[in-house]
Amino acid sequence: MLISPKDFSPEEVEIKQVLLDPNNPRFSDESTVVVSDEKISSEAVQQKCMLEMRKYQLDDLKESIKKVGFVQIDKVVVRPLKAGFFVVVEGNRRIAALKILEKEIEEGMSIEEDVKNTILKFTVASYNGKDNDISWIIQGIRHISGVKDWGPYQQTEVLVKLTQQKKLGIREAANIVGIGPKVAGKLVRAWNAFQQAKKDEEYGQDIKPKHFSYFNEVIFIKPALQTWFCWDEKTQKFTDTTNLKKLFSWVFPEENKEPRISSAMQLRDTLSTIISEHPELLKRWENDENMTIDKLNIELGKQSAVNIDEWVDKIEEFNKELKDLSTLKIEPRKHDFINKLKETIQLSQKHIDLLSKIESAESK
Repeated sequence: MLISPKDFSPEEVEIKQVLLDPNNPRFSDESTVVVSDEKISSEAVQQKCMLEMRKYQLDDLKESIKKVGFVQIDKVVVRPLKAGFFVVVEGNRRIAALKILEKEIEEGMSIEEDVKNTILKFTVASYNGKDNDISWIIQGIRHISGVKDWGPYQQTEVLVKLTQQKKLGIREAANIVGIGPKVAGKLVRAWNAFQQAKKDEEYGQDIKPKHFSYFNEVIFIKPALQTWFCWDEKTQKFTDTTNLKKLFSWVFPEENKEPRISSAMQLRDTLSTIISEHPELLKRWENDENMTIDKLNIELGKQSAVNIDEWVDKIEEFNKELKDLSTLKIEPRKHDFINKLKETIQLSQKHIDLLSKIESAESK
């Protein structure tokens, strides 16, 4: 068992005793430097932590605590750091909000005494186990499955720690963090591919966590791309990186040149289509360095024409029915209706933006 209830004990603490964690998985990227326990309590480290935490929507949380007090539906988890002090394992947002309120109280903010007492002193769950990765494990269990979701890069780091460092099977690791084994398997494959890409002598230094989406949201969603990039499931590697380097050359061009591919969406929606369905157009794209993604979309549109008259009729019919629809009839499923309308708006805007770009390109 990775963690046991016996590893935790209740501890009453003052907010001054609890320190933010500079190694918080939220802050993780490949350039992160681990801060040793000896340096965590330094003022400079704590100030930097607070600056980082202010990026995570503290104002609403702070105002809520200010009104009703620090209501602990879930206890903050800490681990002992040094005599009389603890560092946060889970609950950095809450502790950051409490520390802001503590400072405002010290500066004379008017606040109800009962509320103030919950801010300055409260009970935490103190971790007394031996696992150095306890923050990753506990936060992974909470955040991947929905409490203030992490991005896929941080999610996958947890899975990798569980499968590679803790030697758990992918199904067991997926169960711990509350996601399906298929999703977990895709994330780990994307992680292995990402790590291989980072080792590329020519482009590896340019690859950042933000580029993880190229692997997670595109390559390992589109089987045709896995084939084109020569992914081998058994070795969990690209057996031939020729096409991978082509992609990198389009994403990371030579100095003073604009990238030909600037988002995972362009790889997903346009490049994957020509790779899987239009080999001749792919050759043109590879050979013509001046062909932009907008021009490629124009050419793709010519080769993938749809019955536009039929679509115009469909839209007109939908608009007419929407205009005549009684709001009272929607009431029983208003939330579903709102969500579907929002999705329609987003999809419509995507087509409007793309068609506007095409129109602009054709007029030049």
